[in-house]
Amino acid sequence: MSSTLSRLLATIENRDFGADEVADTQSIYTILKEAYGTDLEPVCCSLFDFTSDAEMRMSDRRHRQVQEGELNKLIKLLKANDLSGAKEISFIDEG
Repeated sequence: MSSTLSRLLATIENRDFGADEVADTQSIYTILKEAYGTDLEPVCCSLFDFTSDAEMRMSDRRHRQVQEGELNKLIKLLKANDLSGAKEISFIDEG
């Protein structure tokens, strides 16, 4: 597992991830700068959708469940080093 992937996992596994839009976006951006041109780049970009929806998750229970479910799937895929599957995760709720 690469150090960039390890740092990404450590960031998103934090139980408070997604609560502070500014701090979490900055954390992902820092990792994204190292992930440019790799399979982690689209994963980081997708996580910006998650971090930007903190207020929506607080006010809409179903939206929170959908996004947190996707985050849990993403963590499992990253731990399994399944970057192809991880790139397919979306935090945009189309329901």
